[in-house]
Amino acid sequence: MSVCLEHQVVYLDRQSVKSKTSLHILAVILLAVSLSHRIWTKLEAVELGYQIAELREETQALNYERQELELQYSVATRPDLLSVRAYDELNMKQPTTSQIIRIVKGAART
Repeated sequence: MSVCLEHQVVYLDRQSVKSKTSLHILAVILLAVSLSHRIWTKLEAVELGYQIAELREETQALNYERQELELQYSVATRPDLLSVRAYDELNMKQPTTSQIIRIVKGAART
């Protein structure tokens, strides 16, 4: 009977060792998964930071370009410069009073 009891004790010890080993393996796997997830999220954050910096630089460059284009537009549409270009480049002349037709809103022409 004592041999039977000793066999049971040895068998129970093997089961507890197997269960402890599987728990340790499970704990190591969970630890590895959580660490890899943490590292992955940090890498994603760094990548997003670089993308944000690039987009900020692009936005700043586009703002400078917009400001320059607005300045060019305001210079190009100045009335005094338009009249000089019309005289010089297009050979236009000042209209005579007979060439000017005034249009009044709401008035009907016959």
